[in-house]
Amino acid sequence: MKRNLLILIFLAFSPTKLLMADNVSPTLEASDSFPLGSWDNPVKCNSPSGEREYLSRLRCSSGDMVDFERLGNSGEGVFGNIVDDYELRCINSKKTVHVYMDMYHDYRESQPIDGFSIISDEWGKEISSALDLLESKKYNEALHVSEKAVEELPPDNIIDDRKYVTYYLIGMIHMNERIFHKAQVAFLKSVTLQESFPSKKDERFYEKVIIFYSLALAYDNKSKEALSILERKINPCSSKKESLCNALKSEKKLIPSLESLINEY
Repeated sequence: MKRNLLILIFLAFSPTKLLMADNVSPTLEASDSFPLGSWDNPVKCNSPSGEREYLSRLRCSSGDMVDFERLGNSGEGVFGNIVDDYELRCINSKKTVHVYMDMYHDYRESQPIDGFSIISDEWGKEISSALDLLESKKYNEALHVSEKAVEELPPDNIIDDRKYVTYYLIGMIHMNERIFHKAQVAFLKSVTLQESFPSKKDERFYEKVIIFYSLALAYDNKSKEALSILERKINPCSSKKESLCNALKSEKKLIPSLESLINEY
């Protein structure tokens, strides 16, 4: 499995349920003559991970985290740089926004797009830093930053899915290091936290973590345990998840099946 694949999957991740924290800012109108996120006033970010980090901090009016998908780019924008288009999705609405990427300046947009609110980016800064370190294969540094981020979050008995997302990142770091027993511990913590608060669990993200947890087990020569986890936690055959169901049919084909399945997430 290509290591870069694991990094890209994390960067693309966007869970859809996150509680509104005390540090959530109210929705603000863009100060420029055009609304923030419009073609004439795109959000400014300095990297693809910066784009996703900003979008992951947006909140719908309901308080849920925004689900977003990159649609492509619109070519050269008003600032002379490439503008990426994203579709933002809340429960009952969709909106296309424009993100201007400038690789030469350290932009960190702090205002929300019109119609949304935004949470403090301190956690986001730490996670973004950990992702950069992971991408540079500086695994010890990435792990240190991620573990520090976990320590600064509320205890496990308080609903805060930033914590289970961070445990997921820690698991990804260990996967890249090929320290699979430590990856299993981190992924299991993420799974356990999600199961502790089922009303706030994002099913697609939950499945993603289960798949990586199972893959870590399989890499560690625990294919039978991995198969059992998949069947108990997701029950893919009864829920008509064909790719997952096929992965359960052969212990020998489990690893390639799971690696292929990762592309769907």
